[in-house]
Amino acid sequence: MEIAFAEKQLRDVCEHEAKAMKLYGSKAAERLQRRLSDLRSAETLGDVVAGRPKRIDGEVRFQLGDEYVLTIQGDCEGEDWKNSIRAKVLKISKL
Repeated sequence: MEIAFAEKQLRDVCEHEAKAMKLYGSKAAERLQRRLSDLRSAETLGDVVAGRPKRIDGEVRFQLGDEYVLTIQGDCEGEDWKNSIRAKVLKISKL
């Protein structure tokens, strides 16, 4: 899958584990790196099952431990979301 980011600051955090650790702690930073790796190696969004993905309001959310969630958006809408081959990382937020 291709991955894009909603903003440069978010991309920097996702691409630099030390920055993610500072902001979210080691557990969430480690899981963030795993989810991004899973997304990059998957053919479609439906291939990613780790992180307990949930689709809510057109977005897909992955838990990053007990405190944070990674929110992305695929390039397919509605029931076809699992067929998305591109994803945009929208945010990392508290649960």
